[in-house]
Amino acid sequence: MNQPLNRRATPLDPFALFRCVLSCCGNAFARVSRPRDVHVAARRRLLALLLLVAIIGQPAPGWSDAGTLDDFAVSRVVAVSGKRPVVTIDVGGETGDRFVILRDGVPVAVGDIILVTPRESGGRLVWTGQPPQAGDTAIVLGQRILREPSRHLLPHTTLQTAITALNPGRSFAWIPIGRSVSVQTGDRFLVWRARLPIAQAEAALTDDRTALIALTPIVKDLRPSQGDPVTLSPSPYERTTRRLTATVLSATQHNDGQMLVLGTGRPTRFRPDDRLDIYRADAYVGYAAVTRSDSLLVEAQTVTPFGAEPVAVGDRAVRRAGRSSTARIFRIENNVCLITAGQRDGVRFDETGYLAGLPHVGLTVENVLEEHSVVRVSTLPSASSESTSPALWDEVTLGGEPPGGTTVMGRTPAEMPVDWLATVARIDAGPDVGTGQLVRCASSPPAAAMIIHVDRHHAVLYCPEPWRAGSIANVEVVVPEPNRRVGAP
Repeated sequence: MNQPLNRRATPLDPFALFRCVLSCCGNAFARVSRPRDVHVAARRRLLALLLLVAIIGQPAPGWSDAGTLDDFAVSRVVAVSGKRPVVTIDVGGETGDRFVILRDGVPVAVGDIILVTPRESGGRLVWTGQPPQAGDTAIVLGQRILREPSRHLLPHTTLQTAITALNPGRSFAWIPIGRSVSVQTGDRFLVWRARLPIAQAEAALTDDRTALIALTPIVKDLRPSQGDPVTLSPSPYERTTRRLTATVLSATQHNDGQMLVLGTGRPTRFRPDDRLDIYRADAYVGYAAVTRSDSLLVEAQTVTPFGAEPVAVGDRAVRRAGRSSTARIFRIENNVCLITAGQRDGVRFDETGYLAGLPHVGLTVENVLEEHSVVRVSTLPSASSESTSPALWDEVTLGGEPPGGTTVMGRTPAEMPVDWLATVARIDAGPDVGTGQLVRCASSPPAAAMIIHVDRHHAVLYCPEPWRAGSIANVEVVVPEPNRRVGAP
């Protein structure tokens, strides 16, 4: 059997064990009649207590102090019931843990742990594609598997849930996520309705599975209700990169462009003249400049030539932080392109760059203006016969070397056995793709998933509910290249 990944303390009942040790020691202390016997009994009691501490501290693979699996354990099926949909797995766990049974790298059954012993678990099957057999691989997914990865989700993905209950005044609400996905007191959220953020929220209390959030309305006439979607904002990726983001609340025609009103869901740090890139999911929409900001709202004016399409309510704006290393192509003439970055963004004459997704296509800055720059396209010596020309709104990265490796593109099946599990046929996974790696599913909204099994032909993805808001059936899966962001910042 392959041992699980972590080694932590085995959870035992210390009170029951303490009573057992005292029973073994007897009542010597109560029966002694001489001082010497008192000291002997005291020493025996001390030795018993030391033994108790040593037993409690013995390590057992994979399980935390609370008795739950921290990540996942690769095990085997040891027995299958002939009459009931029940299997026995040769690893302990906790009631409620999920498990996946694989054969030749493909899921054949899925279930939940319902009975636990120190070294084995009994599982109830909730889906069976093929009858499981003794010897099949079983992957047990601990209930804390999401805690650490939830702090490092990829761009465009965040924690997603919905309001389950509110107090009568609708000033507080409960959401079904908590410390098991790294939610902490003070974390901020946005409450949505029809792609419009209607309230900001802050976590006031948290436990492993739930959080109490305090609500502050953004839209005066709309109050949060049960079932309204809730997202962590800023997302884990935005926290890591410290990029300021806002959501478009309204977009009206103004002069040659659009006047935007943006909501941040928290006290804003936007300043007049800040530059914003606008995205819809991971697709580039346009470019705008901040004209005014107050405590919660930001006004911005779009720059017409830099827009791929009109901005709409619900689009996401990302502030360019300091020197921007990325831009978009908004005009092409022969082998010369205009990009949406200029002197304000720190672009320098003769600076080199490359196209995202086409690292063999090189770029050289020939002229720098205030809002945009002129770049010349060239083909690098490492180019293959698959070289292609740049297209409008392609992403440009300035400075640095083109990344190595590839981006794996796959698609989930149209029909999945359960909504949190998918199998993707590997097209070109590369050497850096492995178990535990995060990927992004291009659903709407985008979802995060974790690779829990990978071989030469298949990758099995775990996509639990806090990482997605809907189905991930029949969507594209993207694995980021090493040291490279995929898509928008």
